Amino acid sequence: MADSTVKPDDTNDLVLQNNHGASKIEVNEDDTIVVTSGGNFTIDATGDIILDAGGADVTLKDDGTTYGSLKQASGDFIIQPASGEQIVLNDEGGDSALEIDTEGNTTLTISDSSVFSSDKYYLQLKGGGSGAIATEMVNNSGTTVPYFLAGTGDTTNIAVANTHDYQLVKTGVYLIIFSTSFYEPTTGSENLFTIEIRTNLSSPTTSEGTDVLAVSNGQVANTADGSTDFGGATCSVVHNFSTANSLINFSLDEGDTALLSKMHASIILIRQT
Repeated sequence: MADSTVKPDDTNDLVLQNNHGASKIEVNEDDTIVVTSGGNFTIDATGDIILDAGGADVTLKDDGTTYGSLKQASGDFIIQPASGEQIVLNDEGGDSALEIDTEGNTTLTISDSSVFSSDKYYLQLKGGGSGAIATEMVNNSGTTVPYFLAGTGDTTNIAVANTHDYQLVKTGVYLIIFSTSFYEPTTGSENLFTIEIRTNLSSPTTSEGTDVLAVSNGQVANTADGSTDFGGATCSVVHNFSTANSLINFSLDEGDTALLSKMHASIILIRQT
């Protein structure tokens, strides 16, 4: 069957209107299509709905005001807000799950309730005690100095293992930082202390490895009077752990009479492989 064409006079627009007069579709002389509806306007196709813009832009407006556009540039799909504000993805309840602030320096904010939560693939550790240390390796629980409190962050993918180790569930490049401070409360000689980040390089899943990934030294001295003096040290490493469930630990040596004051550590997966 041949196609049928509905065509107005050259000087008139084409208007399709329902019986009640509340909704209509106008095809104007300037090639714009205006849909007037008393409620929602629904496009329902048994197949796909295709938007084909030869100019590569699909412009989105609210009551005549442009708020964004969908673009194609060199094969890339671009979502572009009109006023340099935020692009927001909500969860099913309407709460913001992902916000991209495109004004100035772009900022990406991921909510804790989303699938990609802000505590993914990093762990922050804080020491829970001070004083003379009883072991070289830092305990990952308990109350025997030196020990870390329960970590803050992704305790599933960076998990405690045995007494001293932290298990890196995912393979990838990690940034690990370990910092300490020591003190000397009484008059005495100069005291050197050493801190290390360690693993087992030949067998990464073997517990309590002694291969040093990073090391730093510090010194604390109290030779002049009886007041307390402090010293600190920080070491860090970027390392590719190519074996899943690799284990790392933190070690320190207090020297002669220097005492542990504080500890902090961060374990961050910066690129998953």
